Amino acid sequence: MKNGTCYNVEAVMVRQGAFAVLHNHPDNTPPSSGDIYAILQMYNNNNLIRTTYIFTGGETYAIVLVNPNEAKAFVANYPADITPEYSPEFPEPLFDLLDLGKVRGLGDSNEGRSTAMNHMLEKYNAGITIMKEKNGKFTPLKATEYIDNDGVTRNRFAPSPCN
Repeated sequence: MKNGTCYNVEAVMVRQGAFAVLHNHPDNTPPSSGDIYAILQMYNNNNLIRTTYIFTGGETYAIVLVNPNEAKAFVANYPADITPEYSPEFPEPLFDLLDLGKVRGLGDSNEGRSTAMNHMLEKYNAGITIMKEKNGKFTPLKATEYIDNDGVTRNRFAPSPCN
């Protein structure tokens, strides 16, 4: 186990056979874009690792690498915007879509922000999904874009049930 800050985490040697990584967000923040980019890096170092669990604000989230090839293409097409002293961020077009989801229907809670992020990942075929633990089971966070009576997408989102 290693300590770090949200901007600088020491590399952790993962035991052979490990299939997941756990970490917490002590400031009770939701899964971040840095967590999304990190799951592919961890997989590239150990192809058994496909999940990172995040403990935050009394909630547990899982970021799951569902399709490594799609994830590699996503990162190649949308490389992280890296600024010193900040966690890696999505590039502007994705960041803007994520921001719209947070403010237009899903809210700024950890679950709302994570649902908006998962919607964006699905929309761009990232090969990564975000799940939340509810009643002892992990379920994907799903959102649906609202379409008005004229059939126009208004970039308003609502949580949608999943199977």
